[in-house]
Amino acid sequence: TGNAAAVVLVDSTGNYWDRMIVPETILMALAHFGIPHRLHDIADGLDAATLHDAAVILIAQCRLMEHLTAAQAKTIAAAVEAGTGLVNVDSELRNAPQPLLDLFGFARINPHPACSNALRIRETKHPIIAQQPPGEYHHLDRMVTTILPGTYGRHVTPLAEILLGKE
Repeated sequence: TGNAAAVVLVDSTGNYWDRMIVPETILMALAHFGIPHRLHDIADGLDAATLHDAAVILIAQCRLMEHLTAAQAKTIAAAVEAGTGLVNVDSELRNAPQPLLDLFGFARINPHPACSNALRIRETKHPIIAQQPPGEYHHLDRMVTTILPGTYGRHVTPLAEILLGKE
C-alpha cells in the first residue's frame, strides 16, 4: 500500500500458462529487490484511482493487453502521460488496444512473432542497463518470444534487442 508502489496488472481470466508464471517471475523479482507493489486484477476493473499514486504500472503477463477494455487502456495511457512509468512484459503487442498502441507510438507491428535466446544490450543511458556495456550479448536459458514493432514513440526506450540467427 502507499504511494510510489508498482501496480502489477494481472488477468485472472487469462490463459493458465500466462498467469502461472507471474508469481515465480515478476512477483519474485519485485520481492527480491524490495520493490513495493500492489497486485491488481484487471478482471475486477481498472480506474484512475487504482493508478493515481503508482510509481510504475507493470503489465505482468502475456496476452493481458487483449483483455483490456478501451476505457482501461485509456486509463493506463493517461497515467503514463501524467508521469507514471510503464513496464510491459506482454509480448503480444498486436493485441494492445489503440490507446496503448498510440502511447507506444508503434506505426507498424510485424505480425509474425520472433524467438531467440540471445539479447544484445542497446546503446542508451537508461538506468536499468547502466551497468552493462553497450553491445554486450546475453544468452538465455530459454527462448523468448517477441513481436517486433516498426517504430517506437517517445514513451518507449528499447533496452535490448533479440538476435536472430543460428547461434
